[in-house]
Amino acid sequence: MNLNDVQAAMGTPDETPPARSGVYVWVDDDDLVIYIGESEDVANRTGKERRWTDSFRAEREAGGSLWDAAGCGLAAVLDHHAAKNPRAVGWSVDGQDERKARQTALIRFSALLGATPAGQGAGWDYGRSVTPTTRILDEWFEQDSVVARHLSRQAQVAAGIDAGSR
Repeated sequence: MNLNDVQAAMGTPDETPPARSGVYVWVDDDDLVIYIGESEDVANRTGKERRWTDSFRAEREAGGSLWDAAGCGLAAVLDHHAAKNPRAVGWSVDGQDERKARQTALIRFSALLGATPAGQGAGWDYGRSVTPTTRILDEWFEQDSVVARHLSRQAQVAAGIDAGSR
């Protein structure tokens, strides 16, 4: 899904993410949609998401684990796309029910196009409460878990340390 697809459905976006109720998408330099969101205050939410991404990056650079650094799953996705300068594009939408309906419709539209955004489903409950999902993710990211070892091997390969033992 790209920005043109979203504009076909939503119309012309606001000049900047609105400081009011609305729907927004994060897109990269190629206008590929990375995430579809909604908020009571789009400008405030997207500003927080950018700050969370900066915090995620700083914690990872300081040696923090992927799971511990990801206070919000979207931060990891935006950081992954950092070279393509992600930016937020928003549309004012009145009312919580309408903005949630439009967000869901855009997500389903993206699925119909075969292009669900990379950040969709990243979740907002990281470290905020214990849910069945966070319990499973905590297990996956324990120091000696299969997932943690897999990610460690991937990082070594990416760094060229262990390229021969894949």
